[in-house]
Amino acid sequence: MRTKLTAQQGVISIEFALAFPAFILMVLLWAEISYLGFVSSVVDMASSAAVRKAKSTDIDLADEATYGAIITDVIGQTDSLWTNIIDPSKFSLSSCYFNDVAGAAINDLAGCNADPSNNPVALFQIGYQYNPIYSVFGNLINLDRELIVILEFERS
Repeated sequence: MRTKLTAQQGVISIEFALAFPAFILMVLLWAEISYLGFVSSVVDMASSAAVRKAKSTDIDLADEATYGAIITDVIGQTDSLWTNIIDPSKFSLSSCYFNDVAGAAINDLAGCNADPSNNPVALFQIGYQYNPIYSVFGNLINLDRELIVILEFERS
């Protein structure tokens, strides 16, 4: 009976040595995916708030020259919640203006106008370069959002 116990000595440490790295990798992956989901939500919130401010601003009366400048200003505000979580300098913005919703819905670049005057529908493409916590899981990930907006002051 004594020989059976000595044959089992050290089995737990071998099992621990094999399972512990897999467990740590799983915990790190869970933390990375959770943080990516959180950053994605914050990017959505920042994009929505910026576009909401831009669509209800009359750029003829505002200090900013374009809707893009308004969106960039709102995202870069230092007193907002998201500046503690995301880096405003990692945002990219492109805008395209259309006469009707159909052109914006199919992303018709032929009908795209650079000037928002008398083009009440805007397609804002907002991107964010997410840098993972752990470089083991990859490099930069682009979080891209497209927002179709009716501009309040461009309707005739």
